[in-house]
Amino acid sequence: MRTLGQAEGATFIAAEATPGEFDLSLDGATLTITPRQSRPFRRTLRPVAHFEVDTPQGPYPELNLTMGRIVFEGGQTDSRSYRPFSRDPVRSLRALYLGPELPTEDDPAYFNAVCADHAARLPHEDHAWVRVLPSTSEGTSSRAKRLEYLHYHAHGWFHLVEMDLLDAMTRASVLPGKHVIEIGSYQGRSTAVIAAALGDLDAESLVIAVDPNELSEQQADVTAANVASVGQRKRLVQIQRRAGAIASLLADEVAHLTFVDGSHLYEHVLADFQLCDRLLAPGGIMVFHDVYAPAHLGYEPPRSGPARVVNEVVLPTGRYKPLAGAHLALALRKLD
Repeated sequence: MRTLGQAEGATFIAAEATPGEFDLSLDGATLTITPRQSRPFRRTLRPVAHFEVDTPQGPYPELNLTMGRIVFEGGQTDSRSYRPFSRDPVRSLRALYLGPELPTEDDPAYFNAVCADHAARLPHEDHAWVRVLPSTSEGTSSRAKRLEYLHYHAHGWFHLVEMDLLDAMTRASVLPGKHVIEIGSYQGRSTAVIAAALGDLDAESLVIAVDPNELSEQQADVTAANVASVGQRKRLVQIQRRAGAIASLLADEVAHLTFVDGSHLYEHVLADFQLCDRLLAPGGIMVFHDVYAPAHLGYEPPRSGPARVVNEVVLPTGRYKPLAGAHLALALRKLD
């Protein structure tokens, strides 16, 4: 990572690979990007932003990947300008990272480095996330390698930075005698992340994965195999039913972590939240996936149920404090 400068309270940083292909300059908060030579193929750069998001329950850090792309077509050598954007007044830019858009197999290492660098700039006393993310020097730790392995081998739409967040929140939430409830496991990428983190801590927690497995009869088997690949099959309890079917099976406040990633229709997310709210012990953490930010994007995105439930139901209760966001995942601590 190379610091380009500061503007409007934000630090602008470029990935090490980028300066070799481009000259970068900063004028205020506007980046000018100039290819050093003509290339026969398209090259795409990916801006990643660290926002501080202000809420009535207090601010939280967010690593935001929905910042567009900067595309240079083959043969293009003219400069391009880029200015970080957010249409949401509660989001304050703290840092912008500019790096190459890499092939899928290279994404894990790149984003793990970005996430670690992001963590180093957050106030350590306030965020549990910071205390468990690897530092840049630990980027090849067994934990990082495991996340990269799952990111590459376990199919799903759960990004590496979201995996980092879920791993961190699992570690930060463990309470004696409590377990983890996951609503929507698909093929087990997130399930394996949770189980592996609990294994590292030698916690007693089970991972109760609730998914009707309607997409494929083999889906539950793939989930179990991915959890087994991190050596934690013994922790997995699978319930192949819709979330409402487990309401009478589990006691109140049985969970220290709940992960809500089932159907994204508003009424379904609301029902999942109400169930998980009953099951989550005070002090526990609830993580939502696919929380798009309409105010940031400037339009109503698809599958907006999770964002509506968070903004219209969860936060107004005053009973949940946002801890951190990463891409489309948001973690909140239950206060009472």
